Amino acid sequence: MNVATILSAGALDSSLRIANFSPSGKIDIVGPGVGVLSSWPLPQAYQTLSGTSTAGAHVAGVLALFMEADPHASAPEIWRRMLATARQLNAPASDVGAGLVQAPVSATTAP
Repeated sequence: MNVATILSAGALDSSLRIANFSPSGKIDIVGPGVGVLSSWPLPQAYQTLSGTSTAGAHVAGVLALFMEADPHASAPEIWRRMLATARQLNAPASDVGAGLVQAPVSATTAP
């Protein structure tokens, strides 16, 4: 289901290929989602995980950085900026949307 107020995130592997579990259709942006080192309960401490929820966490973190860079910007403006700065990929937009999420360089250089 596509809802205009929900940002949809897909997952990529380290070679920037679409993960086999990543949805296709209406994707807004993609993030790292295969073999991502993540925190895990002790005694293990770390685990390698894969999933669109892993990619979604990266996208959410970048959104927070954009918000920190311009705390007075509206949510739609932050969304637009994030999509505008995504790294374009050689894949269908229906699978990767605007491309690979990219963090803003700094508060003074964020578009």
